[in-house]
Amino acid sequence: MTANNTQPPTLRTDLVAFFNEVLPPPADGQVFVAGALPKPNGAGHKSPMRHAYAATHEQLTDHVLEPESETKENYFALARFSPHKTATGNPGRQGAHAKSAKSFWLDLDCGEDKAAKGEGYLTQQAALAALAEFANACKLPSMTANALAADCTTSRP
Repeated sequence: MTANNTQPPTLRTDLVAFFNEVLPPPADGQVFVAGALPKPNGAGHKSPMRHAYAATHEQLTDHVLEPESETKENYFALARFSPHKTATGNPGRQGAHAKSAKSFWLDLDCGEDKAAKGEGYLTQQAALAALAEFANACKLPSMTANALAADCTTSRP
């Protein structure tokens, strides 16, 4: 993808900045992976995900923001990989080939319904307190927590 990218400049800049925060830095001989899944065009329709490799956060951003993405759902892997082929000969993102990650991800369920069923925490504050207690008990390094409860969608011009 080149300067033909039609996304607003701030969207591209913001996505590159996001990747700089959550992904490890680029490394020679290793790649980041973007995946494109065509949107279903009928009941029971499922198409295979197509993967593309990117050497930098900027290239990954370009894959995710491809103009033809309006007909696809785009994804990205949150690690850096050794390039490899799947059994079908396509670029892959298998865990055995993951070489570096910068973040640790988890989902802590919160809300009255989850807490009442014993399946989560009443509030985000309670969940974060339990996480801090767990991290201290396990002697994990200091961490930051980002609590996101939003649908991160982008409207396209």
